[in-house]
Amino acid sequence: MFDISWNFELRDLSNGRLIPINNLSSIIKDGKWKNNKIEFSFPASSDILKLTAKATVKDIYGHSQPKPIEFVFWNQQLETDGSSAQLNNWLNQFLGSKPGFLWVKDHWERVRANNPGQPQPLLITLTYMNQDKVLSVAELEQILK
Repeated sequence: MFDISWNFELRDLSNGRLIPINNLSSIIKDGKWKNNKIEFSFPASSDILKLTAKATVKDIYGHSQPKPIEFVFWNQQLETDGSSAQLNNWLNQFLGSKPGFLWVKDHWERVRANNPGQPQPLLITLTYMNQDKVLSVAELEQILK
């Protein structure tokens, strides 16, 4: 048996403002263990909202992990037609008329725009993530920082 306690933060990333979450007790649900699930509906907004949920799990002896387990959810995603051409066009918007470099996770990557003979590693990664025709903020955050 585990005892799980939660902390939530809802932030509007367009202005950095914290948004109050009403009725916290209605978000936390019982699943396999007491309080181990959350159900949350984002408020209507065209801004990018980020919900951070942190769980502290204690066992029956009172032991817990050193840091809370963190889950991050977003209210936005990029829907695509699934084609690499659309993704390539989307990448080219970052470049303007001159090919250049993008910071990709931990290094600068040369973007080879409109060169079908040499697929760029970033496009390959995006194509893989785009198999469901949706790119979430979390997926894009994995490669562009």
